Amino acid sequence: MRVDFGEQGAAGKKGPTSKVTVKGRKENAEEAQRRIQSLATRMADEVTLTIPLAASLDRGSLIGKQGAFLKRLEDRYDVRINFPRGNKGDDSAGATPQEISIRGPSKGAKAAQGELVALIEYEKEHGNVSTFSVPVKALPRILGRGGSQVNQIKDETGVASLDVDQENQESTSATITLRGTKSAIKKAREAVEKIADEVQNELRLELDIPREFHTTLIGSGGSSIRDLIARCGGPTDARASGN
Repeated sequence: MRVDFGEQGAAGKKGPTSKVTVKGRKENAEEAQRRIQSLATRMADEVTLTIPLAASLDRGSLIGKQGAFLKRLEDRYDVRINFPRGNKGDDSAGATPQEISIRGPSKGAKAAQGELVALIEYEKEHGNVSTFSVPVKALPRILGRGGSQVNQIKDETGVASLDVDQENQESTSATITLRGTKSAIKKAREAVEKIADEVQNELRLELDIPREFHTTLIGSGGSSIRDLIARCGGPTDARASGN
């Protein structure tokens, strides 16, 4: 099997194509011809599309865990997608530091571009991040038993995530990171700070009560002490105090 490519513009003729000669056994030559024509058609249809990428946008949410989402798009649409790396463009893709490049068949490239644009718009709306500090002593109340309070805050405010970071055991404050829409973050922060303020404003007092009065003070099944707590503005369920 032999394949010869003629020089473009040979015999004084100039144009966008050149002659390709395939020589060999008939079945082999016909198969080579089919593959060459298929490749030529594919290359002629290839395009490179770009999408502006804001530096503030979390690229990890677009790429997916270990590049899973990116790989899915590439496999589904038979394209190659390149993201700028850090503050430097990807020279191999010809992309600027603020662009995603997509190369492949025009139909597939446009479809992949559409999915990425839709995801970017979603992340712009839902990918807002806010961080603030709270006293470490407020964490048990903020987290709740088994994370129940955090889950309640997320359910009630619609915030996408609420993460707690305490640098070390000696730290007196912890960092709360919220992610979601601006309105959801605002509601979640207000809920967290309300709990933190309640803990900060709490006062612990110790009283000496003769043992003979303990039973009366507590009441049957703790009813009297619960009533006292409620009348003083505390929770009706003593377990809700986190103490």
